[in-house]
Amino acid sequence: MSIITYFKFIIKASLVIFMGLFLAVNTIYGQDGDIGGDYMSGDYRQKLADKGVGFEFVYSTELGYNAIGGVKQGGVSLSNFDMTLDLDMEKLVGWTGGEIFIYGLHGFGGSPTALVGDWQGTSNIETGMDYVKLYEAWVQQSFGDGIVSVLFGLHDLNSEFYGNDPAGLFLNSSMGVGAEIAQTGLNGPSIFPSTAPALRVAVNPTENLYILAGLYNARAGDPADPSATNADFTFQDGFLYIGELGYYVEGDIKVAAGGWGYTSPELDMATGKDATPYGAYLLFDKTFGEVFSVFVRGGLTNQNIYAVAYNIMEGIVLSGSLWNRPDDQLGLGASTIIAGTPYSDLVPLADSAETSIELTYLLQLSPWFSLQPNFQYVLNPGLDPNLDDALMIALRATISF
Repeated sequence: MSIITYFKFIIKASLVIFMGLFLAVNTIYGQDGDIGGDYMSGDYRQKLADKGVGFEFVYSTELGYNAIGGVKQGGVSLSNFDMTLDLDMEKLVGWTGGEIFIYGLHGFGGSPTALVGDWQGTSNIETGMDYVKLYEAWVQQSFGDGIVSVLFGLHDLNSEFYGNDPAGLFLNSSMGVGAEIAQTGLNGPSIFPSTAPALRVAVNPTENLYILAGLYNARAGDPADPSATNADFTFQDGFLYIGELGYYVEGDIKVAAGGWGYTSPELDMATGKDATPYGAYLLFDKTFGEVFSVFVRGGLTNQNIYAVAYNIMEGIVLSGSLWNRPDDQLGLGASTIIAGTPYSDLVPLADSAETSIELTYLLQLSPWFSLQPNFQYVLNPGLDPNLDDALMIALRATISF
């Protein structure tokens, strides 16, 4: 670790500790943690939201240390700044069913993956680069009291497709979207940190049933400069298409199935000929009142093209209401990627699977500030038999301004 990186690490650690102590003292002796309402800057924004203008600034900073195994032991720090503007055009100008959304990102810091050597990524804000970019920018039109909506523009596929809501607590990247689809595309699919122009149609024929269909540029961002914003509307590299059908049972069970593919073929590892990129997934989650939630998900893809053939993920989230802290959450989850046979034949000494087991606790110290200790034990990182199992210990702080 360089001296500059070391001092950055110490400064961020001091900031996190200071904010935690400040809020803990304020909670005990002050306003019971309700400092300035839902945001650090106060609740004045509710008046703007009533007029159709919603905005949010969220800063997340993370400190991680690989204690054992992996590539090497050491610490790393990384940060992410989200800036969103959501315009309800009906309230603003009388445009019935209209919405405009703009989302900017600023990220910087080191790479936990460089320490662990895993494929799945222990941090869902890791990019390994410094950047400022326009992440999403879309316009949406709803029809029939929201039964049908059509969206066009830069769009994060994972914001609507392929997600278990309870899994949002976890930090591992595979808890957000399956690793088997994350490996695809010329620069990854249209997910964090690079998105692509898209056309998305959503239909809610009943209160419990939803249908999603999306068509995305096959190339997200710019592979030559991942830190830059690149909205390519020529679609010269083809399309990524995806669909999902989901059903809610009594409001506390979600069952969904989805499928995706690319219009342009890719190279078959076994034959060297063109093959069709495709994949499918199933997901399920259930909430038991305000006590806990469980979830499970599985995805697969064409293993003749991609190294990761399967991704299986599951977990449980307990509500802090069980110990008189209703805003806290405790989660235990695991995600496993399994290599396909063609890849294993090409790399015969590789391990067949990598599993990340994650234990995390969200400590909601105020409505706008949280601390999240996180432990991830990674078995067979990178499918590399030369790497020992790794233990990544992390602490994330999140502030909503």
